[in-house]
Amino acid sequence: MTDKELMMLFASDSAAAMRAAIDLYGNLIYTIIKNRMGRISQREDIEESVSDVFVLFYRSIDKIDLEKGSIKSYLSAIANRYAIKRAKKLFSESAAAAAVSRLIKTSSDADEEILQKEERRLLLDGIKALGKPDSDIIAMKYFYGLKSKEIGKILGIKTNTVDKRTGRALDRLRKILDEEA
Repeated sequence: MTDKELMMLFASDSAAAMRAAIDLYGNLIYTIIKNRMGRISQREDIEESVSDVFVLFYRSIDKIDLEKGSIKSYLSAIANRYAIKRAKKLFSESAAAAAVSRLIKTSSDADEEILQKEERRLLLDGIKALGKPDSDIIAMKYFYGLKSKEIGKILGIKTNTVDKRTGRALDRLRKILDEEA
């Protein structure tokens, strides 16, 4: 089915047109979203995001100009932008909880456990004090194990910028922790 045929189908039977669009481009949109969100989201989040992208597409169907681009490129752009926004939201909602859960360790010695908790609290407070996006970069890199390239995609910044910010953030974190010690 060509883009023109699909657009004509939208004019006559929008439900059939949406089914056709999902059949044609569903796998592509799923792949785009999974590549953007896969490491920080559940499968349900990815599937929900795919549905949301098609809803956004449907709501803006009257704005599509086939002379400027194809439906495939239009849907891909929507999916990329949506996945980046959703990944940022999911990360910010879960970063603190995930960081705390990864840092918690059991200790048989009560004194050692109290000391470890205090050190963890100081570390988390220091990371929060860095501010965004540095705190997000540190959390993604050291708590989630994401590579600079993946972090750059999620935050919409260049890989070398992520690396520079990481180095500077670690220097600032050391100073913050030294002041508190």
